[in-house]
Amino acid sequence: MYSPASDQELELLRRELRADIEHIANTIGERHLWNGRADWLSQTETWIAAEFRKYYPTVTRQSYVVPRAVFGQLSRDYEVSNLEVQIEGTVEPEKVIVIGAHYDSFPMSSWDREHQPVPGATGTPGANDNGSGIAAMLALARYFCGRSLKRTVRFVAFVNEEPPFFRTPYMGSRKYAEACRERRDDILLMITPETMGCYQEKPEPKDRPSYWVAWLFSGMPQDAQGVVFLSEPVSKMCF
Repeated sequence: MYSPASDQELELLRRELRADIEHIANTIGERHLWNGRADWLSQTETWIAAEFRKYYPTVTRQSYVVPRAVFGQLSRDYEVSNLEVQIEGTVEPEKVIVIGAHYDSFPMSSWDREHQPVPGATGTPGANDNGSGIAAMLALARYFCGRSLKRTVRFVAFVNEEPPFFRTPYMGSRKYAEACRERRDDILLMITPETMGCYQEKPEPKDRPSYWVAWLFSGMPQDAQGVVFLSEPVSKMCF
């Protein structure tokens, strides 16, 4: 069991969240395999692993190769990695809850999912997408470290979630899911903090198709002043 965070713990979490987002978006910045930013992606992986090691003795790497033969505008083949730490459950350790976020950022360019970034394209620092999610995941990993939990909880940093890797075999979370399936892991729930850093009081304009699809019919709020959780129907969720 765990107790609610104290005011002091909450203030520490706030400072850590801010520091993490500033580091990943400002100190490192763009982080993807395109246009000379691969070293920055590697720096991010190294930094997350170091943050994990401050609290967890074992950091598990799931590494795989992204081949130039598939993504022709890459300068070479690249090895990338998902990172994982876990707290083993005390009552039902075989049952797993995954909390994961991706650490790559979006390489802006005149391309879509069917094409690849062009040389010289300017990318994004990814403070919101998904520096905010990584910061939230790290905050939860720190907060729950050393606490007794009934079920096993894993904290995972995914690589290569943005296009052109999105929905391909080289997407980090897909690689992770495939490994979980091969091991027959009993995953009860997966929580992903994604693009949590946007604050907006003004409602989205109603003439945008995305508004009608993503907001109106989902029952979500029209502005961005809080955190909204999307899930399968409650009857399918296991805590």
